[in-house]
Amino acid sequence: MKRRLWWLAVPALALAFAAGCGPAFSLFGLCTADDKTFDDGLLGVWKQVEDGKNEGSDATEWRFDKGEDGLSYDVTLSNYDSPKKGRILSSARLVRLGGFLFIDFEAPDGEKRGVTDAVMPALPAHCFGRITFDERQAHIALLDDSWIEKQVKAKTMPLAYLEGPNGRLVTAKTDELRKFALAHAEDKEIFGDKWDLVRKK
Repeated sequence: MKRRLWWLAVPALALAFAAGCGPAFSLFGLCTADDKTFDDGLLGVWKQVEDGKNEGSDATEWRFDKGEDGLSYDVTLSNYDSPKKGRILSSARLVRLGGFLFIDFEAPDGEKRGVTDAVMPALPAHCFGRITFDERQAHIALLDDSWIEKQVKAKTMPLAYLEGPNGRLVTAKTDELRKFALAHAEDKEIFGDKWDLVRKK
């Protein structure tokens, strides 16, 4: 089954995805001014795979370029065989917590990325999760909205959030998110929205 792509500007009046689908959106991210982690090994073009199998020419491509600040990545998701599907633009930072590496995606600066059209109103948001990569493969496991949904229904949700008409937005601040991420870094259900990539070039 094709994975649905995501966008990191959440409309202010309705969240972009139905509850329980894909990654969880957060008002705040993991990154702080003290985080300086950057790895050239993530730069380049990667092809998305499903269950370890290449999706062929229709596979989504992820491109990581170095941002102007030297610490962020300009991320572009696209399908070159189907240009009408458009592109997804994001900005990302690596965050090291303890012995674990995380990635924090956020809405990019549209002007710097050459965006001429925008949805209004929109609320910039984050998605974050674990990341591991080497010269050939990358694995991203984002905070899973289906896990959030289960906790909300069970009234055991450990993070502050707001419920919208079509979904929810985690509102816990950065310090709390960092503590949560480190404490649950190896939990494959919490960080269960998985994206597997293989290097193209």
